Amino acid sequence: MLMEDLNDGLTTAAAITCDKCGADLAFDAALQEVNCNFCGHALDLEDSRRVRVVEPDGMVPFRTDGETFRASALRWLVTGDYIPVDVLAQADFADNRGLFVPCLAYNGNFSADWSAQVGTERRETVLVERNGKLCNETRTHIDYHPVSGRAHDTFAYLACASRHLPSEFKSFVEEAGIQQAKPYDERLSLGFMMEMHEADIDQDGLFKRRCGARLSNRVDHAVQGQITGSHVRDVRSSFTYRFNTVGSMLVPVWLLSYEYGVERFTIIMDGQDTGRIIGSRPHDAEQQRQARVPFYVAGGIGVATLGAVIAGANVDPSLAPIAQAGAVGLFAATGTALFGAVLNRWRLLSTRQALRSRALEAHSAGSTLDVAAELDEMQAHRFSPARLWRGSLVLAGVAALTVSTASYLSPDRTVEPAPQVAAADSMEDAPILEAPVTADPQPQLDEQAPAEMPTESAELAADTQMNAQPAQPEPTPSPAYAAAYAPTYASPSPLAQPSPDTRVSDLAAQTLAEARDCMGRQNFDCAEANARTVLRLQPGQIDAAAMLRTIAARRREALASDWNAQ
Repeated sequence: MLMEDLNDGLTTAAAITCDKCGADLAFDAALQEVNCNFCGHALDLEDSRRVRVVEPDGMVPFRTDGETFRASALRWLVTGDYIPVDVLAQADFADNRGLFVPCLAYNGNFSADWSAQVGTERRETVLVERNGKLCNETRTHIDYHPVSGRAHDTFAYLACASRHLPSEFKSFVEEAGIQQAKPYDERLSLGFMMEMHEADIDQDGLFKRRCGARLSNRVDHAVQGQITGSHVRDVRSSFTYRFNTVGSMLVPVWLLSYEYGVERFTIIMDGQDTGRIIGSRPHDAEQQRQARVPFYVAGGIGVATLGAVIAGANVDPSLAPIAQAGAVGLFAATGTALFGAVLNRWRLLSTRQALRSRALEAHSAGSTLDVAAELDEMQAHRFSPARLWRGSLVLAGVAALTVSTASYLSPDRTVEPAPQVAAADSMEDAPILEAPVTADPQPQLDEQAPAEMPTESAELAADTQMNAQPAQPEPTPSPAYAAAYAPTYASPSPLAQPSPDTRVSDLAAQTLAEARDCMGRQNFDCAEANARTVLRLQPGQIDAAAMLRTIAARRREALASDWNAQ
């Protein structure tokens, strides 16, 4: 028997302490061999002792057997990414038994006082100015007012009281259903191990550690259910709780502890539901590296493609087809590498998964599978996706070399910046502004036409004379210009005057407009004088330079027409 009744309400049980992990376990005295459920260490039953323990209030019986658990645990073990293919052959599985984990079942109620600010929307129409016009605009305001209340509800939580289970395993045990719980019956525990329940356990402290967060979420949900309104802020709440009943409960789980290499791993399954199983598995870093390297290659080729596109925009037009061909090659290499990386990962994981499934079938049949030989045979008869991303790497290298060659052979096409008018440090240092020339009447062509057609050298001399500084004296400003700009120069306050750059730009624009007006009236002398003034104000001004070339062409045409007429 597992326990013996005493007259003082306590019971005694056969117990043993694991020498490796320190777990205190109660066991069936009829068992001949016992392994620790937490670490798999073989226990020496000669070191067992009789101890006095508190009899639990209830227990949940096992609904699954050891064979079902072992099959489910091994099936879960071989399912996953980056699991070693030889995990079943190399792992040392201990023959563990089912374990009853001590828990406390809390039933109680809580009361939460809360306060908040709830907002009500209010719309009003106001008169606003938009683009110089008055119009009506509807605005929405939210008026907040305080509200308060009290929320009541009940709760029922299970808290794991085990001293040796990891935290994630404790949460797993607390999620187990206890609807099938029964009063404690020693016969239901025969053949299983049991972690002994502490007699002096701090019930309130255990509840705060294991159930406090869940109760707080429950309170927040109850408070939010009482607050109505679409605009809520400054929610505050405080709650108190009390226990109606607190009972000790034994919850069944299956624990499988195994070693792979130098590490130890554990699998835990619900004693009532084979679908609830968690644990730890070994990780094959080499598999993960083989799956990730192709993606790194694809990313590197993608970066090279971006650089090739940027470099191809600056090559000489005569070498542009070469750069474009290289960029297209890099795009193709990027797509091929990415496709190869995805195919390589799928092939790697599917092949290993199929091999682990075959190893599981052999393990269930009591035989072993040479996974290394099987893996080599499977890879030899299938297309290797590594050829894709390795070939794309070669293609990317050739394409990158093509783009680099085109960039290297391209001449330097750097354009010297046009000279700019330097800003004056003060009004005294400002450049002298020349006024636009007033449009004079169109001068008549000289009646004495040349006796012969001008030769090429004559035209060249005429062009040179047109581009040279005019010999005639500079025209005087028009009265309208002088009247408009006289107050600016006569202003005694420097703060009231515009900046030199602004005055230069304004004068150049007005002079250019006067030149265009002269061109429209066929007054080429007036237009030429104003265009040259613009170029002195703003060297390199495109419109003024084009106007001088047009004037020269028009004068040549006039000379040729007059010569033909004679």
